[in-house]
Amino acid sequence: MARSRTVALVIAALALLALAFLTLRPKQPSYGGKTIEQWLNTTEPIPPEAVRAMGTNCIPLLLKTIKAKPSAVSDWLDWGLRKLGWRNTSAVKLSQMKGRASEAFVVLGTNAVSAIGELVKLLEGSHDSDSRIAAFCLAGLGEIGIAELVKALQHKNAVVRADAAAGCYYASLRPEMNKPPGMLAKLATPHLLHCTTNDSFPAAVLSLRALAEFNRESPWIVPTLMGMLQDPNVLSNTVVLTYALQTIGYFGKRAAQSSNAVAQFLSHPNRRIAREASNTLWSLNERP
Repeated sequence: MARSRTVALVIAALALLALAFLTLRPKQPSYGGKTIEQWLNTTEPIPPEAVRAMGTNCIPLLLKTIKAKPSAVSDWLDWGLRKLGWRNTSAVKLSQMKGRASEAFVVLGTNAVSAIGELVKLLEGSHDSDSRIAAFCLAGLGEIGIAELVKALQHKNAVVRADAAAGCYYASLRPEMNKPPGMLAKLATPHLLHCTTNDSFPAAVLSLRALAEFNRESPWIVPTLMGMLQDPNVLSNTVVLTYALQTIGYFGKRAAQSSNAVAQFLSHPNRRIAREASNTLWSLNERP
């Protein structure tokens, strides 16, 4: 009898704990019958209208998702699944969730500025793929977020600088992030220019891409790229030099004045550079 009473008390206590957990845990924002957690676990992008409707209440879980790390057990299981040819591992699913979370930050835009402190910590402290995701999120938070990326372009750690440059490049591809128009170029251009000639790959290359993208119509961008072809720091880095040539070709006939500067690399001993110079010359003559 005493034993039955003890078991009953334990069951009752567990039931009360479960009820308390369900009652007291923070209620997640929802839209269309799904909570934000369920939206993050879907296989499709979260509709912008869903993110806007759930609003800033999403931020804690979005940050938690971006910071999440796979457990040692899931890493071990993923290793076994990859050996069997299985690609849809837990690491892949987590990466996809992080991508959906970063897109949600972009949709929230300046409404998510309360997350900037945590995103900056992640950008400067993780030094892995989460650092770049944090940079993408900051790029979507308007002028304040871009200003933090500009600060990170001057960081002592090369990985942080590269991720900040990636964030600027990402923003350059999304017109909705560059508001008011020209804001990105105004804030980031001087520091990106410094990275192109004074940093290592990939920061220099990502800075090049960002500069070319959001300064398309600027009259100084092509002469600046031409000047890079004479810069000792660029000439000593074959990867950056290759991308500098490629970026000039991106402007096509608008950069025709750089033909002579590019032609000097046709006889370069590095075959990749010589081939890129040939491709760039074709673009200068043929691409509108």
